[in-house]
Amino acid sequence: MRGGGQGVWRSLRRDRGALIGFVLLGLVGLMALCADFSPWEADERDERPLAATEFHPLAPSGDHWLGTDKASYDVFTRLLHGARWSLLTGVASILLALGLGVPLGAVSGYAGGRVDSVIMRSVDVMLAFPSIILAIAIAMVLDQRNV
Repeated sequence: MRGGGQGVWRSLRRDRGALIGFVLLGLVGLMALCADFSPWEADERDERPLAATEFHPLAPSGDHWLGTDKASYDVFTRLLHGARWSLLTGVASILLALGLGVPLGAVSGYAGGRVDSVIMRSVDVMLAFPSIILAIAIAMVLDQRNV
């Protein structure tokens, strides 16, 4: 019997899309791990704008590999820290889905009948809302509370 890793690697090499996705996920993971080694802090501004009251973006240079944004924050550093938050959000959403989906599926499969029907209908109602509309509605509600 062969090791499981060889079979996975072989099928990954055959499927170009999976290979590209695996490489991109590895790059984002590497970026997230390297965020602490950036020469700038995520909330640190470059204090070299042209005017004291108005910030201007700086072009890419040795100090700022991707330049700065209009608020004089280093774009590369914020990209690294954004990768960390993106991975954390993705892992948290997967864990939440597993934490809710597995027990609900187990109860639904074991009990059957009316319990299964109620659980399935509630899942159908949640899936009926387009996720982008739901995200916009949540953002609107959160934005109104912060004003």
